[in-house]
Amino acid sequence: MRIFEKISFYSDLDLIELSQKLERCLALSPFEYDAENENRWSWTYDQDHIQVNISWPYLSYKLQEWDQSVPDRCNYTMILMSDSPHVNDDTDKYGEAFVLSSLLPTYMSTLHELACHVYYHAGNHHQAYLAKHR
Repeated sequence: MRIFEKISFYSDLDLIELSQKLERCLALSPFEYDAENENRWSWTYDQDHIQVNISWPYLSYKLQEWDQSVPDRCNYTMILMSDSPHVNDDTDKYGEAFVLSSLLPTYMSTLHELACHVYYHAGNHHQAYLAKHR
């Protein structure tokens, strides 16, 4: 998987409100929703065939329990991932430059408008992102 990036954040919005606002702001396809005993989530694909997966556990501390890289005070995690051969095979279009200059800035700036305390804390391009933003 070429792209697998984790952004965590805090929002007062519930999952449906947040997902619908992201649909409108980013012109995303409608999200699908599911839930289990500890977690609720939504997912869709963007225009670049990147899967957008948002996780909202019933107990926010579960995010840190499942992934110790999630900063405190976050109640959501968004994972941006490439799960299609179309994306994974096109290294020119979907390389590091795309992730650092387009994908992450687009999602992080939109989340900043809808939430507070937005953190890109883990992923395949995290080290390059840190080096670029020092």
